[in-house]
This record gives sequence, C-alpha cells and structure tokens, in this order.
Amino acid sequence: MRQAASCAKLDSQNEENSLRSAQANLASAQATLTQARLTFGRQQELLKGGWTPRAKFDDAQEALRTAEAQVESAQAQLAHRRGSARLHGAPR
Repeated sequence: MRQAASCAKLDSQNEENSLRSAQANLASAQATLTQARLTFGRQQELLKGGWTPRAKFDDAQEALRTAEAQVESAQAQLAHRRGSARLHGAPR
C-alpha cells in the first residue's frame, strides 16, 4: 500500500513538473514572439524608406512566422499538460 502511494505521489510530481515546463516553454516562446514582432516592424519601416535590403526584411518576416508557430505549439502543449494534470490530480 505504501509503495502504491509513493508511486502516485511521484506520478503527481512528474505531472506537476511537466506542467511547469510547458508553462516555461510558453513564456519563452511568447518572449521570442515579442522580439520577432519588434524586429519585423523595424525592418518593415526600414524597407519602406529603402534603408534595408529585402533579404533582411524577408528574414524578419520568416522569424515572425516561426515565432508565431512556436507560441501556438507551446499553447497546445500547455493545454495538453493541463488536461493531463487534471486527470492525475496535480495542481493547475
């Protein structure tokens, strides 16, 4: 009986750690997205004025798309982890 309780406690701790990791991944992805948006906006303005090469603008645009996809992925992962944590009784 003690062994089953220990396993359940470890399972709950693993779920909680997994949830925290997913939250941290989302925060990191959101920070990257913020930076990508700023860079893209700068490059967009510079391109309008002819002060930056098109390749730099294209790179900034691609970085923005990648960052948006990373946030979407991190949000999905967090939603999955929250659902899993609820099933196993870990705190949200």
